[in-house]
Amino acid sequence: MVDTVALKGVHHCIQSGMLAAEAIYAHLKDGTPLEKYEKAIADSSTGKELWEVRNTRQPFQKGFIKAGRS
Repeated sequence: MVDTVALKGVHHCIQSGMLAAEAIYAHLKDGTPLEKYEKAIADSSTGKELWEVRNTRQPFQKGFIKAGRS
């Protein structure tokens, strides 16, 4: 979970780990489906930030100069 535009991701990893722990705990406690983790990530600030930059890296695979021209 890395924001390729800003090259940051530690806080994304920490938040996703916390959400995973909460989902696992709820699953063990009362059988809540683990699929709720995906929704929790999508609804979190991490999911929203990563959604905004989801396709940013693709144009830059050919190099910084060529990507700036397209």
